[in-house]
Amino acid sequence: MRVLQVFFEENRNEWPELTVIEDQIGSDFEEVNVENDKGNSRVLLYENDGNAEYKSIYILDEERLKIIRIGENGEGQIYNEVIR
Repeated sequence: MRVLQVFFEENRNEWPELTVIEDQIGSDFEEVNVENDKGNSRVLLYENDGNAEYKSIYILDEERLKIIRIGENGEGQIYNEVIR
């Protein structure tokens, strides 16, 4: 089981955005880094081979999730929805 799959299982109940993130980009990553989990947002980076491929930004009070592809062939924002 890869690191992100374990991370998802451990945090799924407390972080509602993880189910949507997994549906949108999967969970086959080597590493997840919590860039920010303070204040009104939570920012996560998803990496393979030491390179960040995606960033998720969850705005807590709006319940808005943004997913951005940031890898070499980055497409920019691929998801921006309110999740309830």
